[in-house]
Amino acid sequence: MQMTCKVYKFLFITLFLQILAAWTPVCAVEEQAPDIAYFRLVIATCYTCHSATGAGADTIPPLQGLSETYIKELLTAYKTSREQATIMNRISKALTDAEIDRISAMLGRGER
Repeated sequence: MQMTCKVYKFLFITLFLQILAAWTPVCAVEEQAPDIAYFRLVIATCYTCHSATGAGADTIPPLQGLSETYIKELLTAYKTSREQATIMNRISKALTDAEIDRISAMLGRGER
């Protein structure tokens, strides 16, 4: 019984330290630029559907090589339902105009 408690305590402390170590770089990044971590996460979700390289797949168009202006126009069109798509309308409606501006700029520069 005594040994089991020590093992659990060791595992708990190890897990806590791993979480702390993983969290520290994120906190440091957020202190430098509060929203960059958020937008990198948003951009990463774009590449989930549009392929890891941004080249698109099947009926999903590419992100690669698109200009900031075109991406902004397209996201705005999805948000206002001028363009129809299976999922992009729902995603775009959840974004503010400022978020669309930032996402468009980052994707237009090929940022990840």
